[in-house]
Amino acid sequence: MVMQKPNKFDYPKQLTWKNLTIATLWSLPLFLLIQIPMFLQAKQCIDSGAAGCELTVNVGLALLGMAGIPIALLVMRKKNSWSWADLGLSRPKVTKREALRLLGLGILLIIALDIIMNLFALRFPVAGEEQFSFGKEYFVQNILVLSLFAIGLAPFVEELLYRGLLLSSIGRRYGFMAGAILGSIIFGLSHGQIAAASVTFIMGMYLSWMYRKTNSLWLGIILHLLNNSVAVMALYLAGPR
Repeated sequence: MVMQKPNKFDYPKQLTWKNLTIATLWSLPLFLLIQIPMFLQAKQCIDSGAAGCELTVNVGLALLGMAGIPIALLVMRKKNSWSWADLGLSRPKVTKREALRLLGLGILLIIALDIIMNLFALRFPVAGEEQFSFGKEYFVQNILVLSLFAIGLAPFVEELLYRGLLLSSIGRRYGFMAGAILGSIIFGLSHGQIAAASVTFIMGMYLSWMYRKTNSLWLGIILHLLNNSVAVMALYLAGPR
């Protein structure tokens, strides 16, 4: 019996530090221009002393800052006639059945990690969660902004950054596993406390494995979106009424 070799993993050609730098520089003028009306609104909001107002402003600024880079990369793709595969966004190289199996295993992992966190009386922190308990006045606005950030933007941007750019850049030189581990460590540390970082590291390793199996970031983006959607919904249901 002939053993089948695993699918060859192809690192996306254009997910490089050079292109990240160019995309960041391209996005800066738009980001700075948007800061003018944002600053005026932020000053009025903060001066009012409303509870949770600073969170809306801070998350909004982060949203605008992160959005520019992937938009710039997409513009660069169009201008330079790159393929979607050049950004790691090609169609997953697995069957639909295998894709569903990978997503199912990911959902089970999310549930298991959440149970572990709760057993140790630790909650998986969502950025700015503390501010949501300060009052009702800005609760809905905060939820809407957080939804845009955590559901609409973060899955795409974080997968493109941690699994795409970091893993690919490191993996080309030191091997896939080195890229996966280092990328997952940075991914975990970006989520705050040690407990949260540990759980996020494990999730990052699974997302890296999915990336390796499918040669695409899309399944990771979908799983990331599902995870963040559940977190935001839980936060909303636990909020003030």
